[in-house]
Amino acid sequence: MRVRAALSVGLVIGLLGPSSSIIAQEGTWTLTASAGIALLQFDAVDEDGRRDIAAINALGIPIGDFPALRCAPLVEISGKYRYERDMAVAPFASYQQARTNVALHDSARFLSLDRRLTSVVGGVDVLYYFPPITGGSEISVSVGVANLWATADQITTETETVKAGPLTEERVLQDAYAIYRKSKLIVRASFRADVPFSERVSLTAIAHYQHAPMGTMSGTLREFSLERAHDTTIEFNYSAVQLMLGCQIIIF
Repeated sequence: MRVRAALSVGLVIGLLGPSSSIIAQEGTWTLTASAGIALLQFDAVDEDGRRDIAAINALGIPIGDFPALRCAPLVEISGKYRYERDMAVAPFASYQQARTNVALHDSARFLSLDRRLTSVVGGVDVLYYFPPITGGSEISVSVGVANLWATADQITTETETVKAGPLTEERVLQDAYAIYRKSKLIVRASFRADVPFSERVSLTAIAHYQHAPMGTMSGTLREFSLERAHDTTIEFNYSAVQLMLGCQIIIF
């Protein structure tokens, strides 16, 4: 009876427990490439854009509003070292760019305003893995610290078409380019699910929250050929919820 009970317990564990060949073990290195969207918090930038458009409208130029900066594409690559079954460290790098533009083009005038907000992030996450679930899938949480390099720029172009008898002349009314940069240490927290596709490949779903208030930024403003130092009057918040899907490969 004792032998039969022991065999029964062993059979149950073998059926319910995930295969050890699928579970990531300590001492492994993996590489993950992922892509997705960032849900942005550029409310101050949107409000500044509305003020700029209102000032242009007050001059009698009927240009529409900037589309709101709500989301942006991003990509990330990371390496991970699993130094224990339930712990890992993962250096990573990511790139994200949000863009919004508005233009007016009629027979007499062309006006274009183009804004871009870019971030490059490099840092390290520390991951904790919960016990494996059915089929060898794993769930982990992490916290990380990183450096964020932020860039915000705007290109403004305005031309006017003037007719003088049989001749048509195009005059440049505005030709301006402003660029601002700043770098700062930030933190992020993450939730991750890994689903094995084969012995060495897993599909990965990742959700990050990146806390990155950058404040005001400094840069340069060029108007025609004149360039000068310039600071922003608004504060930039690069905080975001980032949702990504990716592929993880065990290297060795």
